[in-house]
Amino acid sequence: MPVPELTTFGALIRHALALEEFAVELYKGLEQSYQGNADLSRVFADLAAQHGARQKLLERTRREKLSEMILEPIEGLDGRLYVPKVHVTGAPGAAIQHGETAPDSETALAGKGGIAFARELEGICARFYLDSARAARMVLAEVSKVFERLAEDNRKNSDMIGG
Repeated sequence: MPVPELTTFGALIRHALALEEFAVELYKGLEQSYQGNADLSRVFADLAAQHGARQKLLERTRREKLSEMILEPIEGLDGRLYVPKVHVTGAPGAAIQHGETAPDSETALAGKGGIAFARELEGICARFYLDSARAARMVLAEVSKVFERLAEDNRKNSDMIGG
């Protein structure tokens, strides 16, 4: 996932959509990798569905609330802070990269590695949505509220994943 330039609301929403798409792919892969642990597999399936629904919420928010604000400038967000260091490659269940290595699916997603990846992603998403909510508040309060709700969901998800 490239480092975004978060200088307009359009860029903010595009990155939010990319994060949600990334999360769906990651959690589908984790669901497959944790087939031997029904509870964790179910948690990851639920998280994939939740992030898919969040993607739809963001698309609807962009369509209904941001048409005239999409090019409105924003300041104070450093895109480097909101890019996961985990990269999903290929179809769900395929290899995941962390840093420069590309371990196979079983190695990358089994055990605590997959849980650590999931917690890292939820933390990045929470920080992105909280910071974005602050930036959006000055221009569009309704979008700010959506971002705050998504950040709260990320905190709850991270707690649910444990680790």
